[in-house]
Amino acid sequence: METVDHVYRDGSFGEVVVQQSKISLQLRGCLYSNDDESNCPTISPVILFPGLHQAELDGKCFLEFFVSSPRDVLKEMLSRYESSVQLQKEELEAFREKAVAYVRYLESEIAENLETMEIIKRQLEKSPPAARNPLSPTIFPQPRAVRTPDQRGEGGAGVQKSQSDVIRSVAAAILREERRPLKQAELKQLMDARGIEIRSGDPVDLIRAALRRAPEFKHIPRVGYILSET
Repeated sequence: METVDHVYRDGSFGEVVVQQSKISLQLRGCLYSNDDESNCPTISPVILFPGLHQAELDGKCFLEFFVSSPRDVLKEMLSRYESSVQLQKEELEAFREKAVAYVRYLESEIAENLETMEIIKRQLEKSPPAARNPLSPTIFPQPRAVRTPDQRGEGGAGVQKSQSDVIRSVAAAILREERRPLKQAELKQLMDARGIEIRSGDPVDLIRAALRRAPEFKHIPRVGYILSET
């Protein structure tokens, strides 16, 4: 009896047993071989490989091989696996890119919310307690909810402003008052004069980033920012 060299399993048809002089195919519980007929129920002809198909004859099934050696079958199997692995790699790479982008988005959102919390805490420390009517309801703003990048939009009423929102709001008010283009450094000085503290390692760059993302501001190279409505 010949020694079995390899057994290749494939979910589409079963398993292929490769020996030195023949190929056997295990399909639907029946064994088919290229050197003898196999007793099994009649099965309609179906293409298994290019050049290799199952035929029907007198209620018995056997394989007709139009290949000269097992090498041709193995080449076909290898080609199919290479195509499958390539598609899986492409799907994995696309998923990794989306995951990295989402992590960066969440980190940015968390950083902005933490900066806003620090601003609120400092304002609370400086503000004296104010008396209020105990019968009047107090409406507390809700912190900005986490949303995926493609769901980001304009926040509704009652949403806590981020530091970027504060920068854009104050910058718009300053530009309306000054009625002239202002650079980021000039805006930073005027914000400092108003008591607006920007929590960042590079406040001027943060002002630039906040204004460039907003359609209500227009940047004129080497001149500064103006309001789009002007």
